[in-house]
Amino acid sequence: MAQGHGAEPGWWDALVGPGKPVDTEKYFVVAANMLGGCYGSTGPSSLDPEGVPWGSRFPFVTIRDSVRAEARLADRLGVRRWHAVLGGSMGGARALEWAAMYPDRVRHCVVVAIGGTPLPSRSPSRRPSSSPSARIRRTAAATTTAAPHRWRASAWRGASPTSPTAPRPS
Repeated sequence: MAQGHGAEPGWWDALVGPGKPVDTEKYFVVAANMLGGCYGSTGPSSLDPEGVPWGSRFPFVTIRDSVRAEARLADRLGVRRWHAVLGGSMGGARALEWAAMYPDRVRHCVVVAIGGTPLPSRSPSRRPSSSPSARIRRTAAATTTAAPHRWRASAWRGASPTSPTAPRPS
């Protein structure tokens, strides 16, 4: 449940399962992948029809796009109202977006570890947007700044910039 590759424990193992706070014997738990995410969804590292990674040609996907898709999934599952939506980091931004977009479909919203205010700006007139998608874009920009040697012709070459196997700048 909610884990990457390898044998490491899942991110939610202590919270979700029989007898745990999110008790799977009591609640129907749905964990939808982020559109364009790296685990289970087509994304920038996926191959296009010609066998080339999509890279920067992959459509920009927002938190709102993902929540709209999740609402359609809920409709298909026959879920009119969630008992709770919860998430950490980007998942927390998605939970918050659920509560903002579909307040009548969310009984409880649990948001873990997302920024509450925008990052400080050099100029008050150029204050960055505080929306979850804007914060994610700033994080992506910081990542590309940290590893520019891997960025060639508008696409990552080799390992992703955040991969543990990606070479670090010297």
